[in-house]
Amino acid sequence: KIMEIDNPQVLWQQKEIRLAREGQSRIKGRVTKLKHKVKQRFQAATIKQKESVQKEIDLIHETAKLQGRAMQWINFIRDIDDDVELGRQYIPSSELAKYKLKDLSEETTRENEKQFRSFITNEIKRYRNWQTQAEQGFRYIPARLRIPIQTSADMFNWTADQILEDPFVIYDKKVVPSKAQVLKAAAKRGGKIQKWIAVKL
Repeated sequence: KIMEIDNPQVLWQQKEIRLAREGQSRIKGRVTKLKHKVKQRFQAATIKQKESVQKEIDLIHETAKLQGRAMQWINFIRDIDDDVELGRQYIPSSELAKYKLKDLSEETTRENEKQFRSFITNEIKRYRNWQTQAEQGFRYIPARLRIPIQTSADMFNWTADQILEDPFVIYDKKVVPSKAQVLKAAAKRGGKIQKWIAVKL
């Protein structure tokens, strides 16, 4: 909603611009004209066309929720040790019961290493499933705004990889990418800022 990509008229406009770019590589002069015409075209659209746009909006909302859920789940896993110290537990007890874990304290997990590793593997799989579904909505995000979102997703994927490689790392340190990693990932997603990144690093 902040990016307004769930606004039917904006979504219609983005689609027209995207289609124009697919048909012609240089349309800078045409984009302004398209924006002026899009309101009229949207108002003149058939009910079926507007219903099609609404279906896309529904997908945008659903994938946005999945993206938030996926990222928050990795936060829950990454912060298990901190939450144990604060007397918090965000992962359902029913999930722990499947692996015969009474809690997620380091003492308990090290006494039940095999079960804990299986538990983490399953929770990372859950995250990846949500993340894969969330990425279906990326195509609706304008390229400029997509760069920071994809970069964030890349960093959450990196975090998941680190924890999966060694689940007990969450008790040793906070698993977060360095600023340099984030900048490099952003540069990879947005080639235009690569030169600036190189200077900063």
